[in-house]
Amino acid sequence: MTQKVGADDLRVPKHVEIVLFEQAEGADPDEVRAFFEAIKQKMNQNDTLLYRTVGQGEDGAWLCVNYWTNRRDMKALNAQAQSWKDEFAVMGMLVKPGGFRLTGYDTGL
Repeated sequence: MTQKVGADDLRVPKHVEIVLFEQAEGADPDEVRAFFEAIKQKMNQNDTLLYRTVGQGEDGAWLCVNYWTNRRDMKALNAQAQSWKDEFAVMGMLVKPGGFRLTGYDTGL
């Protein structure tokens, strides 16, 4: 997964967040991918989100893995993202309501 390159090196994720969700009925998988790419670009305006992988499974299942500098900065950016009304309106059309499962892990690096 990662190699320790230095305790203060921001390229080493100190927190990993896993998000599982289901695509809304009738949503286009390409639009789901495009949405998460656009969100990633917006989140990349700072150094908090190091890397994101989004993958499509079977029957509308999706996985998103986010690698963060640390939990504190992740929480701060996620709180800021709550004000992104336009983005969340789009997400509401692409993702099943209430279908998100989110877990986070500190890497200990």
